[in-house]
Amino acid sequence: MTNIQRILTARFGSLAIDVVKAGHTEPGITRKQLGEMLGYSDPAKAIDNIHQRNRERLNPLSVTLKMRATDGKDYETKVYGFKGVLEVCRYSNQPKANAVIDMAIRERVITLPIPKTDCLPYLDEPLAPEVGGRIYIDDYNGNEAAVEMATAPATEWRERT
Repeated sequence: MTNIQRILTARFGSLAIDVVKAGHTEPGITRKQLGEMLGYSDPAKAIDNIHQRNRERLNPLSVTLKMRATDGKDYETKVYGFKGVLEVCRYSNQPKANAVIDMAIRERVITLPIPKTDCLPYLDEPLAPEVGGRIYIDDYNGNEAAVEMATAPATEWRERT
């Protein structure tokens, strides 16, 4: 099984959506969770159908990870990063697509590789002050931190614990 880390859990209505990351992959959400958010009755199959119809566009925006299910078995699971979520919503034609896009922007997680340091990098300005979101900083040397972006200047960002 791939070493998978849950970066954060976001709420979408009554759903708890886990944003996951494995190794140097972009953080993302599973195909099934995305389908649930969009309101499909068979969420994984619906997103698989969208993916198959648009595979040239969606293949580079997703990764397949081995994830352990509640039955204790490992399964290949498709995970979509930020842009992949937006693209699936574009093709879904579901009434909840705009709400999912809004949530993806609000809860966005960006991985920034940084040199090994003892503290978070100093940022002069927020990367996206108009929308907020989260930035996941990973120096790929085992030092990681999640920073919650606010609409305030970067000096007012706070470390997530």
